[in-house]
Amino acid sequence: MLTTLTQVHLNYWAILVGGVITMALGMIWYGPATFGKLWMQWNGLTDADMTASKDNVGMLYFIQFIASLVMIYVLAHFVKFFGVTDLSGAWMLGFWIWLGFLVAGSAGIYIFPPKRWELFLFDASYKLVSIVLVAWLLAVWH
Repeated sequence: MLTTLTQVHLNYWAILVGGVITMALGMIWYGPATFGKLWMQWNGLTDADMTASKDNVGMLYFIQFIASLVMIYVLAHFVKFFGVTDLSGAWMLGFWIWLGFLVAGSAGIYIFPPKRWELFLFDASYKLVSIVLVAWLLAVWH
């Protein structure tokens, strides 16, 4: 069975576009014009903290983009394996992967040391929207 999964034909253009979508959504979701100030407050960050990180922001975005591509590459295998071809299937697959791996897998980051419940919900919501969008893209763009 594992050899079958490694021989799956994937649409690398869809994976690349999915990476761009997750980055764009993240920039909007966490941006100063939307929820960025609230996110900063919940994390105990100031404008000075954000300015200090601008020296290597290009590298940070690059690393996040690569991490997004890895996640989407794996998600593409799930989409193919389960035969997801529409929004309904993408929603179900995205939801279960989100709940089982992204939410449950990242819960400890918010529990130890304790962080605000709102921050957990905020970050988890972004992950749900992004994974469902990308699962849908992968499902319909064969």
